[in-house]
Amino acid sequence: MRIAAWIPRILLFVAFVTTAKSQSEGKISFAVQDSYTTRNIKGISMPKRYGGYAVGEDGYFAATTDSGNTWTAYSVAATFGKDFHAVSFISMTVGWIVGEQETILKTVDSGNSWVSQPERYSPPMPPSPPSPPPSPSSPSPASP
Repeated sequence: MRIAAWIPRILLFVAFVTTAKSQSEGKISFAVQDSYTTRNIKGISMPKRYGGYAVGEDGYFAATTDSGNTWTAYSVAATFGKDFHAVSFISMTVGWIVGEQETILKTVDSGNSWVSQPERYSPPMPPSPPSPPPSPSSPSPASP
């Protein structure tokens, strides 16, 4: 089997290395999990112990609710048609995908719909500080 065919499995091993701690020893255990796709997976976000998301080439986006034992793929690629490089969810409903050609997508409904975000965000400039009072140009003459 070619090394490239193992990349999705290796990435899942690294990211889904089930972080369930052993009750007796307090150590982290690892388990290899199949990605069930031939596409290269480039990013994984696990906002909950059992729930998470994966993205990859050709607009691949998938979700799991059982720690990666099964995955459901969604058709984000049909809408945006780009390779995705990273994913980050702050909860099981709110997250972002970044991809090629400065693609930034946001969802607030667990990936059922996506909205394109501005590519270049410039925060508003703070107001300018007030100008200092003018300083006297020459000292005033002394009074006699």
